Amino acid sequence: MTASNLYTPQVDEVRPFADCLSAHASAIEKKAMISQIRVEHAIYSHGVENCAIACSFGKDSMVVLHMALKVAPDIPVVWCDTKCENKFTYEFQKEITEKWKLNLNIARAPKGVDFWTIAKEYGMPKVRGEGKAREPKCCELLKNAPSEEVYTSLGTKCIFTGVTADESRQRFMLMARNANKAQAEGIPADDPDGYGCGAKYYGKMEGRYKVMPIIDWTEADVWAYHDLMEIPHCKVYDTCKGARVGCDPCTAYKSWMLRMPLQSPKTYEKVRKMKGISVLSDFEEVV
Repeated sequence: MTASNLYTPQVDEVRPFADCLSAHASAIEKKAMISQIRVEHAIYSHGVENCAIACSFGKDSMVVLHMALKVAPDIPVVWCDTKCENKFTYEFQKEITEKWKLNLNIARAPKGVDFWTIAKEYGMPKVRGEGKAREPKCCELLKNAPSEEVYTSLGTKCIFTGVTADESRQRFMLMARNANKAQAEGIPADDPDGYGCGAKYYGKMEGRYKVMPIIDWTEADVWAYHDLMEIPHCKVYDTCKGARVGCDPCTAYKSWMLRMPLQSPKTYEKVRKMKGISVLSDFEEVV
């Protein structure tokens, strides 16, 4: 079974899992088929005009984007430009938008609102989950608010994301809570819509459905799909192990001090000085 004939989804034809799971399919092909069905069901039930893809152009969201475009080539794609993305992300976004002819909608904070001014006023982002640290102020102002404006203007009722439980304990718990709630209501774990396994839920605060087609994938699954379907990836992933897309100066994840110097040396220098982190070279005598 090759990438070209793995499946041919139709937006007006919702298929049960049993129709897609070939006995000869590999592990990643089976996972891909199940996730593809979740995408199809959501688009079919909500309507293409009411759906949107939240895309960071990272490895995970590229998988979901690829699946959604198979069903609806014109589906709205929302990218949040925080004004401090890695240079490779900007290059890759432009490349994919043109090559895949995306219906791209860019969410961006107003002029004068940027990461560095926010950091000076509220401090640098603290690691999520440590102490009382939750959503950083920069995320609220540079990502959440601008994105909400775009989704509202589009009339979006269902958002697809590339979230995976493999990324953090918080995301794993999100999947578990959604699954437990759905199964308590009598929805089976293998529900094609994804409710039963925690891949879909209704966000009361946003007033929209959230679909996470690859929530139960591992990082290895994501790269296996990239290889299988020959999907291009952002060059930032080639800079170091564990590289990530998103705000270049983000310090809200535990390994930022290990990754940032390799991924974005100049940004790291600015961040460490702003945080008051000293290195040996700061104390070397100037000859």
